[in-house]
Amino acid sequence: MLLYKTISIVRLCNEGGHCNTVLYIRGTNVVCNLMITTIDPGGKYLAGLNGVTGTFQGQKLSGETYMKLAGAYQQRELFKTTLGVPLNAIGIITKGTAYGPPPYYGEQPYSGRMILKGIQSVNLRP
Repeated sequence: MLLYKTISIVRLCNEGGHCNTVLYIRGTNVVCNLMITTIDPGGKYLAGLNGVTGTFQGQKLSGETYMKLAGAYQQRELFKTTLGVPLNAIGIITKGTAYGPPPYYGEQPYSGRMILKGIQSVNLRP
């Protein structure tokens, strides 16, 4: 299960009138400048950001593993089961199985670009 954090989009302005719209994730030190113009790419960006700041079964995921899970979902492979066990998802997490080539691992390029931007925004933080 992914654990979601409270995310706020805030407009910060200095005394000179210069303003930035930023994304703040409560409980972390992550503050990202936003340059997103519509909800759809914003949602994909947040999916990537959440994928590497949340946990799955108590474990943090790498950006690559998260992209592989997103790609498997896009290819309708993520939730396939054998005797009720989601072997594809387990294979991605434990063995690095992929259902498409890097960098998007089966995710659509448009979605994959925004998801990667969200992942990279966290990975660039100290």
